[in-house]
Amino acid sequence: ERHMGSGATALGYHGFILLLVLVRADWNASGEWSEVRLGRGGGASVRRGKNLGVKRAENKGAVGAAFRFHATTLAVAACHLAADKKGRSGRQKRVHDLQSVLRDLELEYDDPYGFDVTFYCHHLLLLGDLNFRVNVSADEAIEHIGKRDLAPLLASDELGGAMASGEHLNGFTEHPIAFPPTFRRIVGAALADDERGADGPPIDAERLHALYSTAASDGTARAPSWTDRILRHSLPDLDGQLTCSFYDSCEEITISDHKPV
Repeated sequence: ERHMGSGATALGYHGFILLLVLVRADWNASGEWSEVRLGRGGGASVRRGKNLGVKRAENKGAVGAAFRFHATTLAVAACHLAADKKGRSGRQKRVHDLQSVLRDLELEYDDPYGFDVTFYCHHLLLLGDLNFRVNVSADEAIEHIGKRDLAPLLASDELGGAMASGEHLNGFTEHPIAFPPTFRRIVGAALADDERGADGPPIDAERLHALYSTAASDGTARAPSWTDRILRHSLPDLDGQLTCSFYDSCEEITISDHKPV
């Protein structure tokens, strides 16, 4: 019954954005891995939550930090972007907020030129609840998940479409998705191992409605979507240095309506 985050919900959210990086102890002890710091306290943030007049709330936006591993530098930005509200797509706000994050996230570098975060380090990982949705109905999404046919859903994915067009997030890549949508899930429920792959018998709609919540509190329908993502950006000629060996959702975590990736 333990949850991370605050119980205060006056602004419609719990807590703030957390970035936790786990590093092998021997790398840390030997100095092979280190955090890039200039004494400003470590990390940086961009607020993109509700406008409170004097500032924006910290429940939306990003936090980030930069690291060095031998001669390679790596930045990590953890984001929580705007959701859809009352049946209206928040895609444009999500894209705008991503642009703000990349432009305004000032990591601990002495940078007098104002480069955006994609140029600070050799590699950048942009991750978190990016909140992008699929442009199909909830019933259609459930049908494709039941058939174990994710291709039509991926073809309608907002984030994938924006990246493929080159209109936004130019230079970013994502490992191919082969896991079911991670949002909005029923707390306490999880797909069984034999329900996760592309092979196997169809999953009936009643079972999927026990796993996915498709009715929003405002009375609209919500299609299951891949809101939780990890994107990668590398400087030119360095893309081959960073490879993804595993990209999957974690069904074992059941305390949230998201499945972590």
